[in-house]
Amino acid sequence: MGSAPVRAGLLVLHKTDMQNPHTAVEFEVKYYLTAPDRLRKRILALGAESSGRFFERNLCFDTSDDALRRSGRLLRLRQDQSARLTYKAPSAQALLEVKTYHETEVGVDDAGALAEIFRALDFRVAQTYEKWRESFVLREAQLCLDEMPFGHFLEIEGPPNAIRHLAVQLGLKWSERILKDYLAIFEAVRASTAGACSAPTFAACSDMGPLPAAFWREMQAG
Repeated sequence: MGSAPVRAGLLVLHKTDMQNPHTAVEFEVKYYLTAPDRLRKRILALGAESSGRFFERNLCFDTSDDALRRSGRLLRLRQDQSARLTYKAPSAQALLEVKTYHETEVGVDDAGALAEIFRALDFRVAQTYEKWRESFVLREAQLCLDEMPFGHFLEIEGPPNAIRHLAVQLGLKWSERILKDYLAIFEAVRASTAGACSAPTFAACSDMGPLPAAFWREMQAG
């Protein structure tokens, strides 16, 4: 068996691609939160361990014709306490209940130099987004409390049965889970706010008010 991926010093177990031990099949869901502090207490009450809360800056690279985005792929350089390069692609093992994708991730010593290499190869920064994230590990799952410029979210990542079990334990309705990624959610937010949140950064969304509950219901998988 291949090794499990490491996230911010935390070990998370997933099914590893046997043909490529550096690539894992990832399963996750998101929830929009109206009371993140209350949910954090529930997570800790289950015995989860926190790795701390850190600010992230993410650069998403693409070709001039957006070939990666159009094919559902992502090439992302993330910087928080360290730097990591992540490539995501659709998975043939996709499930309807959870978001499924292949992910390959590697640590980066010099994020600035890598960004320059991508630019020299005619990749451009297609999107920049920011986030505050606190990560927790509970048995075979990882839970992330994310403060995005457009709202608070919980992301649960792990085996599909563990994801659903944790959602129930946390008092979350399975029908209210979100399968869209943060960039797709942001595009819906931008369209709904008529530009009040013009980019997924905290400065660009500083004047945005709370979105109605009906908007978030549209994001749910049902």
